[in-house]
Amino acid sequence: MISSSFDDNEEEEKPNCVVVQNFLLEVFTNKEARTHFESLFANYQPINFTYLPSFSRVIVAFQTLENAKLAQLELHGKNINEKCLKVYMKELPKKLGSTYLALPKAEKLFLISPPSSPPVGWEPVEEPIPVVNYDLISAVAHLEIPGKPVELVSQTSLTPSIVVVGCEDPISRTGKSMISMSAVPPEELQTKRPPLKN
Repeated sequence: MISSSFDDNEEEEKPNCVVVQNFLLEVFTNKEARTHFESLFANYQPINFTYLPSFSRVIVAFQTLENAKLAQLELHGKNINEKCLKVYMKELPKKLGSTYLALPKAEKLFLISPPSSPPVGWEPVEEPIPVVNYDLISAVAHLEIPGKPVELVSQTSLTPSIVVVGCEDPISRTGKSMISMSAVPPEELQTKRPPLKN
């Protein structure tokens, strides 16, 4: 008994199948048209018809590969209802490599923070000794003398010299040395309320 189905099934993957196209689309909706279509393959011992209306195709599975080849040779190009029938052998899907994703390369695993282990060939690098600019320290020490100019960078033919003059401690209008605002007690920073008008 010939079974008909609109769903994909296991028979599709077998190599003893043919793909049929370029026929009347009434095969998908009309029972008589479908019966006539299936009768074309009756002499080749078909075991299943899979209808794919979305692709306008029908996949026909046979008992043997020889029957499938014979149906393809005899029915391909046959004129049915003013339609040139096209019959092709169904190919198995090609399998390229493994069905699982490959693991990432091991040399990239050290990017994980913190690394579980250093990468192959990794060696610790000793940090250099901190560079101390003694010229700069000496120039800053000279700034402690107020009013004395200190040359930080010597003049060249292309660049001017850089000279810094140390300033004396600022004096307020009252003649007292100015103090940082952070050193003043909070109670002395409060602003008095203006007098009320009567």
